[in-house]
Amino acid sequence: MPSSTQNSLQFNNVSDITFQVSSSAISIYVSGNLLGTINQTYPVTVYITNVNGVKTIWIKEITDAEYNQGNTSDTNADTMVLNYNTRGVNLHVEVCGSNNSRYKFIGWDDETVGETCTGSGGYYEYYDISSNMNFKTKIEQIMISGSMQMRMVTRYATNVNNRYSGSNPVCVNGLYCYMCIG
Repeated sequence: MPSSTQNSLQFNNVSDITFQVSSSAISIYVSGNLLGTINQTYPVTVYITNVNGVKTIWIKEITDAEYNQGNTSDTNADTMVLNYNTRGVNLHVEVCGSNNSRYKFIGWDDETVGETCTGSGGYYEYYDISSNMNFKTKIEQIMISGSMQMRMVTRYATNVNNRYSGSNPVCVNGLYCYMCIG
């Protein structure tokens, strides 16, 4: 599909943005209205703009070339994987403080694919969605523990794998980070 296909919806609070998962897709809703879907068919970029106090979330189809640009498929560096079907994934969006300029898509996971945590608490993944093309993602079938599994895969052109241990990962200046729990 062409990279110009897009949809947007305005919102008041990040709590207006919700997610519904199925075995092969993540649907994004704003105040009960479907914005779009992260699926296997085509990659998308999801981002938020705030122009003069008007907050809008966008989903835009991108080409495979845009999705894979500069990416090496290294899950320890530039390719982040989220098991969106795990119990407790708790997909949601948060904003850094009241400036409404840094937004993160967040999900919990306990399937370490590139992340290093000790203990059994899992970790939260923080994906920056504050600008167009920061968050380029698609549902892909990848090898996990010897079998093919459906996962949300997000690709970057640089090493973004950053374990964060501070107090507020939503405000981290970077495209991606994760924070271990427990």
